[in-house]
Amino acid sequence: MPDDRNRTGRFEPIHDAHAIEQVAFVIQFSPALDDGGLAEVRKLVEPFTSELPGRKDIQALSVSIRVPGLSGLAAPSPIAGSAYSRTRPDGTVESELRVDQLSVTFRTVLYTRWDAVWQNARRYFDAVIAKYVSADTTVAAISLTFFDKFLCVGTVAECRPSLLLRPNSRYVCPHVFSAPDLWHSHTGAFLRVDEATKRLLNVNVDYLEENQPDGVRRVIAIATALTDLMNQPGYVSSRVMANDVCQFLDTHMKQLHHFGKEVFGNVVNDDMSKRIALTG
Repeated sequence: MPDDRNRTGRFEPIHDAHAIEQVAFVIQFSPALDDGGLAEVRKLVEPFTSELPGRKDIQALSVSIRVPGLSGLAAPSPIAGSAYSRTRPDGTVESELRVDQLSVTFRTVLYTRWDAVWQNARRYFDAVIAKYVSADTTVAAISLTFFDKFLCVGTVAECRPSLLLRPNSRYVCPHVFSAPDLWHSHTGAFLRVDEATKRLLNVNVDYLEENQPDGVRRVIAIATALTDLMNQPGYVSSRVMANDVCQFLDTHMKQLHHFGKEVFGNVVNDDMSKRIALTG
């Protein structure tokens, strides 16, 4: 892509070296952790509260049913989990770790390189996920989601999708290339990775307007969500022991990252792939 920063009618990644606005890592378990187990998980998170000082409790959903002839206040919702975060002065959540009865999630906007970001995230997972694993618990799913964003420099008419997106992409609806205005392209499919893993692939591409303090900007936002599902009907059942769950998570995250790069490389064109160092 020509390096002409004064030319209108182009897309720019939101960062100099890449377009990743946020990345999220998730591991889910089944069945849910009990209240005592969750309390132990929260204790294991305490060493990280200096770097994630914000905390809020996640309330479980409760339903209050009024019975005629009876009065009284509904019992407060029990705590279903906690979120620990670091927030910027403008209110943007920079990084957040969520632990609840079914899952552990870490998300961050501080993306540099995959190895560095995943190794930082893995510290949190390694500290707590063994507590979720027991003789009756299985790993239900592992998920990795990238949110990429490209800024439109010029008018809607000037910023044609072909300046960014790959022609004949498997993951982009063909009609968007001739759309005269803003548009959406969402697709998904289940893939059989191996005899034990069912993978859900979602690629959502949106050309939209965002309100900013200095006015409205137009962007193409690309969400690539990958989820490996375990113990699904028609697949081989698998059970991960507490001693192995950290390595199990690490292996799947690296596989999802590699696959995600392949998918994303089929969404953006060759010029942008080189620009953001997706390819050599």
